[in-house]
Amino acid sequence: PVFSSAMEEEGSKRRRLVPLDLSDEEGAEQREAGAEKRRETAPLPADRQALFAHPMPWEALPPAVLARVKPWVAERVVEYVGGEEEGTEELVDFVMGQLEERGSPGAIIEQLEMVLDEDAPVLCERLWRHLHALAEG
Repeated sequence: PVFSSAMEEEGSKRRRLVPLDLSDEEGAEQREAGAEKRRETAPLPADRQALFAHPMPWEALPPAVLARVKPWVAERVVEYVGGEEEGTEELVDFVMGQLEERGSPGAIIEQLEMVLDEDAPVLCERLWRHLHALAEG
């Protein structure tokens, strides 16, 4: 106890810790609010399937925010297709339509695979991570 002798010399008093009683309704509400906050701030799963199973906070993505996603989607589609080709705008519109309807990643991937093959799940994973980041920010 090196510190205890120093504290005695200064005449410091230790504060007494008092346990919190969280057994009543208010305590239950505080515990639930804390648990909800931890769920919200938990990092996204690294695994693609776990990410897709993670709930998307659609209420934090109103149409104005989704409109900001369209240029991002267009850039990624062009990146995966290999340039501006015929049909890229239709792919972007399809993805945006799915997002507006709160479509599932599986449905988006299924349609994108016709054009993007094995890149469809990768694009959808990047999109899902981007949407989660927008919802948090």
